[in-house]
Amino acid sequence: MEKEKSSGLVILALLLIVGLSAYLRLSGITWAMNSGYGHYLNFQPDEYISIRGMLPIKPLAGKLRAPDAYFEGTFNYYLWTVPETLRELSGGARPMPEENTPSGKVKFILLCGRLMTVAFDLVTLVVLFVVITEMTGRQLGGLLAALLYGIFPMQVIYSHFMRSHVLSNLLCVLVVWLSLKALQHHRWWLFVITGLVAGLAATTRYPAATVLSIPCLFLLFQKDSTNAPWARRLRKAIGDLLSGPLWLLLSGFVIGVLLGEPTIFVDFRRVVDEVSFQTSHYGPPPGAGNPFDLAPLLRYFSVLIPYATLSVSLATTLFPGTLRGLAPFFSSYYHPALPVRGLVLISNGEELH
Repeated sequence: MEKEKSSGLVILALLLIVGLSAYLRLSGITWAMNSGYGHYLNFQPDEYISIRGMLPIKPLAGKLRAPDAYFEGTFNYYLWTVPETLRELSGGARPMPEENTPSGKVKFILLCGRLMTVAFDLVTLVVLFVVITEMTGRQLGGLLAALLYGIFPMQVIYSHFMRSHVLSNLLCVLVVWLSLKALQHHRWWLFVITGLVAGLAATTRYPAATVLSIPCLFLLFQKDSTNAPWARRLRKAIGDLLSGPLWLLLSGFVIGVLLGEPTIFVDFRRVVDEVSFQTSHYGPPPGAGNPFDLAPLLRYFSVLIPYATLSVSLATTLFPGTLRGLAPFFSSYYHPALPVRGLVLISNGEELH
């Protein structure tokens, strides 16, 4: 009876946190949509990139190429196209960014995109609660993580934008949760699904492909009850990884890439050119050979820090779990939660535009 009451209170608390987070994200969701005109509405400039990237995608006509989205990944752009496709089916014309389109059509695209971002972020919050609860074994830790994520100012701000960062966050946290399940049950299909979600994360934002390392690290550094030397245990873990799970993860990853960005295999050269063009803005200028010139690095971090929203959030919410994981590191090899700390931060701490 006491356990059921406690579970009910946890669910109620989680619902209150989700409700508060939804309120913070939905308040002002139509910001800047009532000033300006046509596609000159005063929305956040990067949202124009999102609109420009999704408009060439016409699923009903079999047109899946989105060259203006190749610099970061197309999966989120395909999802943004769904409301516009339904609008097209109902007889609405698709606006083009080159035209002075009616503001009502642009508002529809922006509002749908922003609402999708809010939905992705709220799901991320719930999955984060589940992940932290499983890692720490404490529901209170999961609630604290969800609360901090829900009210973190930068995360709330970015939930008001039609951009791909939030979906990338969701997919990376899903990979962590699926990795835990795969480690617990060792079902082949769980490894495939984990790889598939990692592939979708990679096609949402390319650097998020590093999240595929998380299930591998889970398998390599899982707790071991034997007293064998660490080198022998590590060799055995590598052999176990290579004997099957790695190939299942890679197979799922390829499937995810095919689903999230099918054109990458037929337009690969264009994708490489777009990524190279964008990253060149933050590299040293041609002919600069001074290895001690830190200006390009500082310029890169000036762009990186404002966009690394999940990185700061997880650094805050996972800190108590990190302390808990240090003890097994010294006693029984390694705690499987520890590899997640660094890899999730790396996979989400980037913005190459």
